[in-house]
Amino acid sequence: MSFDFKGAMEKAKRDAESTALEALILGPSGSGKSYRAGTFGCKTLYLYGGGESHGVQAAKQESDGNLVPLRYDHESGSSDTTLQNALDILGDKAFIQKLGIKAVYMDGASELEFLIRNSQKFKDSCKNTKGVHNAFDEPKVTVTLFRPIIEALKELRTEFGIHIAMSCIIDVKEYGDSGEIIECAPRILGYGVAESLIQQFGDTLVVGKMVHPK
Repeated sequence: MSFDFKGAMEKAKRDAESTALEALILGPSGSGKSYRAGTFGCKTLYLYGGGESHGVQAAKQESDGNLVPLRYDHESGSSDTTLQNALDILGDKAFIQKLGIKAVYMDGASELEFLIRNSQKFKDSCKNTKGVHNAFDEPKVTVTLFRPIIEALKELRTEFGIHIAMSCIIDVKEYGDSGEIIECAPRILGYGVAESLIQQFGDTLVVGKMVHPK
């Protein structure tokens, strides 16, 4: 079977022409990352897991009734099942269109990483040829298992012009004299994983708590 050059070029054209938001929202705990989900100004699908259940009320504050919260781990099951639930939701384009969704907010990357690293697929993928866990493979496997979620989000943006965003907790290492964030790092295990996550999004927004100047 030959490569579909025409299809690939058409998809690349849609990628280039899309004006929909594609953002990673970074901030320390309690800084208002979930709150941002309600500020799109359009009907927004708010996807979250149990670790982010506190964010629903914050997201609803500015949503003007446009928020559609959906908890992808509402059924008890393994981490593998929960991750598949999230993928199934993002992949159900007919369901998303029927709801009239114009933005999707995934809250958040730290929760997804927890599920990934506790999944059987992660454990199996980190085994060497002797069946022993290889810690050096953990960053590569984490990135690999993150990609389907991010690609599913991007597919919605490319095909339907849906705004997409994902939140991620950061640890602030240094504040400036006026309380601004000078240095921070995503709360993701491994520099390579954090770098890969940031590179997947066209825009990055850092939100912070109000702190007293030095």
